[in-house]
Amino acid sequence: MNGNSAKSFMSASSTSASSMSASSGPIGAKGAGREVAAIQNADSDLSVLDQDARALAEAADMLSSAETPEQLGEALAHNLGVWVAIKSIVGADRNPLPMEIRKNFDQLAVFVIRTTLGSDVGEIKVSTIETLIRINLHIAEGLVRSQRNRLVRDLAYQIWDGQGRPSGQETQNWLQAEREVDALMAFP
Repeated sequence: MNGNSAKSFMSASSTSASSMSASSGPIGAKGAGREVAAIQNADSDLSVLDQDARALAEAADMLSSAETPEQLGEALAHNLGVWVAIKSIVGADRNPLPMEIRKNFDQLAVFVIRTTLGSDVGEIKVSTIETLIRINLHIAEGLVRSQRNRLVRDLAYQIWDGQGRPSGQETQNWLQAEREVDALMAFP
């Protein structure tokens, strides 16, 4: 999902969260400018993806920590709002995602919406809530990992280009880019 052509699930569902700062994490003095530039070039995308992942994780947390029927009702309503926003965003004509991914998101959104609307809070099964939580967490993780991979690819290219485009350095450049992006993102 691209920050320039699609809204965040988060902003579309009126949820708030902080976005990741380009300076969060340790940066070594050697080559720090290149890594910061790589992150800053992707900052709007990263912020949108980070917000989307946080919205899904927050909805999952609300579902898992609900202890009363009222809390569960609020958590289900919040989760429903996030998934209605997802359905709206992936259905937009200008959405840059490949059609297959858009269809998968749409199918998940339809499942979550139907499951939520078809369930009475007092009668919803624990297994159904666990399924909704798992869906949210898996999608959130996928959003973060896909952004990380894009940043690594872009930085590896910048490293290769900065070295004068030598052949035979692909693996070393990729591994260096992974280390630098992971350090900047504080990725486990």
